[in-house]
Amino acid sequence: MNFSEILKINAILKSVIESPTNVVIFALDTEYKYIAFNERHKNEMRLIWGAEVKEGVCMLDLIKNEDDRKKAKLNFDRALKGESFTIIEEYGEEEKKRAYYEDHYSPIKLPDGKIIGLTVYLTEVTEKVKREKRLKELNENLEKLVELRTDEIRKTENKLLKILDLIPEVIAVHKEGKVVYVNKSGMKIFGYDSHEEMYKKSVAEFIHEDSKEISAKRIGEMSKKETVLPFEEFKFVRKDGSIFKGEVSSLSVKEEDGFYIYTFIRDLTERIEAQKQLTETHNIFSKAIENINGVPYKFSYSDNKYEFIGRGVKKLLRVESEEVDFNLMRKLIKEIVILDQKFKDLTPAEYAKKLRSGEIERFKADYKIVFPDGEVKWLNDSSVAVKDKKTGKVIGSLGILQDVTQRKKIIERLSETLSTARHLIEDSSDGITILDYEGNTIEWNKSLEEIVGLKKEEVIKRKIWEITALNFIRLGAYKKTKKEIEEAHRKIIRTMISLGSSRTFEWAIAKEGGKVTISLHTFVIKTKEKKLLGAIVRDISRQKEIEENLRKAKEAAERSDKLKSEFLAQISHEIRTPLNIILSFTDLIRAEVSQFLTDEVRYGFDAIGSASRRIIRTIDLILNMSELQTGTYEPNFKEIKLCDVVESLINEFKFQAKERGLELIWDKRCEECEIRADEYSVSQIFANLIENAIKYTKEGFVKVSVYKEEGKNKVCVEDTGIGIAKEYLPHIFDPFSQEYQGYTRKFEGNGLGLALVKEYCKINNAEVFVESQKGVGTKFTVV
Repeated sequence: MNFSEILKINAILKSVIESPTNVVIFALDTEYKYIAFNERHKNEMRLIWGAEVKEGVCMLDLIKNEDDRKKAKLNFDRALKGESFTIIEEYGEEEKKRAYYEDHYSPIKLPDGKIIGLTVYLTEVTEKVKREKRLKELNENLEKLVELRTDEIRKTENKLLKILDLIPEVIAVHKEGKVVYVNKSGMKIFGYDSHEEMYKKSVAEFIHEDSKEISAKRIGEMSKKETVLPFEEFKFVRKDGSIFKGEVSSLSVKEEDGFYIYTFIRDLTERIEAQKQLTETHNIFSKAIENINGVPYKFSYSDNKYEFIGRGVKKLLRVESEEVDFNLMRKLIKEIVILDQKFKDLTPAEYAKKLRSGEIERFKADYKIVFPDGEVKWLNDSSVAVKDKKTGKVIGSLGILQDVTQRKKIIERLSETLSTARHLIEDSSDGITILDYEGNTIEWNKSLEEIVGLKKEEVIKRKIWEITALNFIRLGAYKKTKKEIEEAHRKIIRTMISLGSSRTFEWAIAKEGGKVTISLHTFVIKTKEKKLLGAIVRDISRQKEIEENLRKAKEAAERSDKLKSEFLAQISHEIRTPLNIILSFTDLIRAEVSQFLTDEVRYGFDAIGSASRRIIRTIDLILNMSELQTGTYEPNFKEIKLCDVVESLINEFKFQAKERGLELIWDKRCEECEIRADEYSVSQIFANLIENAIKYTKEGFVKVSVYKEEGKNKVCVEDTGIGIAKEYLPHIFDPFSQEYQGYTRKFEGNGLGLALVKEYCKINNAEVFVESQKGVGTKFTVV
């Protein structure tokens, strides 16, 4: 190729290099010297290395970073060998600019194939590389997070299952009519010992005949679509055949393999018992409130039922008393106004919830009732909570419904205009007064004259604080100065103006013949001309007296529950005494005629003795428990030898153990086990434990050990008996609780023995622990 062709190639190369403005382009000869370059490259070299690019200058001499220079030379040599390639690399000086570039290397060839140099196209891709790095980091972090969340979900699932086992109600899941899950409470309520017993069983096996039709209908509906069915009452059958009522709510969820039905069952046994208690309490309250104005009622939370006392319901609600229930009241009530200022910021639902939970004792509210024909009434509801004596749980309320429509109408009309309310003010049975913002009295009706004892002509156009001072000072019942009285009233007026809403106060005032309590309902009246302050005053002295009677009646009902326990203790004594006489004379008669007894008669005498001793034992346990519950048991603490107490019981139970073919082992490992305790209750602790061990052991041994360990006295009662199910262990110390229930149970007893052991341990500052395995045996340790 001649020189003119080379110049022509060089001219074309320069025109290509100079054309783009967003790409770095340069060309080098075989000695790495510049042949051509664009303006962008010239600027980048100046920015990165502070170098001035010129034709004929070796580019490697301009790269100051040693590593970058070596890297560039390697790439140049690859291109000069005839290779075209693209690579992403980082170049630059840290102090000025360090960036990533996507470099395209190509050799410059003559037509005869000779390589005379190379060209490089560079595009800065720093942000792209950073994004890819960040994306990679995010992806790695995401994978770690997914792994972490998966582990957390697994842990949460395990915790959820544990929580479900703690819920006292039944939580069950079934699919295609078969049980696939049930919590521990469900097993207990239905009387099963393990999950396996209930799994895969047909749901129909747990439903009583009376409820099977509606159950099948609900399951059929929920097996077709995802839905939630509200609570409905069912009858259920336990494993032992006993029947109980429960409320059921269900939710169906569609999974890949079909519909799963989640069921919540609430056992109504305790609620039904609470209903009985509420009825008894109601009878006491009836006498206290039979003369009250309005309609007294009892409301039960267990079934949301009203029971009204006396007449007047039909006049109040247009229906007979037996037709009134929660649903009817919910339909009729269109608005609820809370009268208790302490809770005025709560919603009606929140306020009612506080009553149900026991946080508040009294409920005060006005209801706006709208009948189907459009008639409107306002009813005042004033009620008190009724609690279950044993559990402390609120089971209902007792209250009074009063028609306060007239009072409400007066307030509404006063708010609209004073002129049209004149006759209502005068005719109102409630006291009404109206003030301006300066405290001047401009209205004082006849009812207020009777309530306060001051005539209208005495108060009109006078300041309200002057009227108050006049009332109290006249009767010598107020010790504050007139200035103090004025400031108190001005403060109330300022509060009303700032709030701009109604408020209700209770106030004791002086009156001829004594003090009276008034309810003062204040409100702001807005008219076209000016703003006024209104107050409706009602003498609630009688209401306060009634409320006090209600409180006393409630206390009387609670005392009656205590009397029941005291009666049980007394009657226990009365039963035990004649039984001892019967047992003694039976033994005497048997001894006298023993030589004439047949085997059948002798068996009868044995049965009489066994049954009598069983009754006496039961009476003793009931009496002991009654003493503990009523607080009449008085322990006698003194120094006693623990070994002597236990050894005397060993001698007492030896014959009983021998009769059952058991070995009663006495393991005495300490001589000086002295404690300060109540001897009778300590003796009862170990008597119950040894008796239980013998009763529930068919073969093997019962071992009683006394020893010291870590400075503490310990007594261990160990047997090789039937053992206790793991699920029942948390309930073994509950009064009247037994693992085997019903008439088909294998062992006699009343479930009081271990409950007494627990209570007597508390009295003697002791602790009792139990270890047991079903079919292996049980070990009780008292420390």
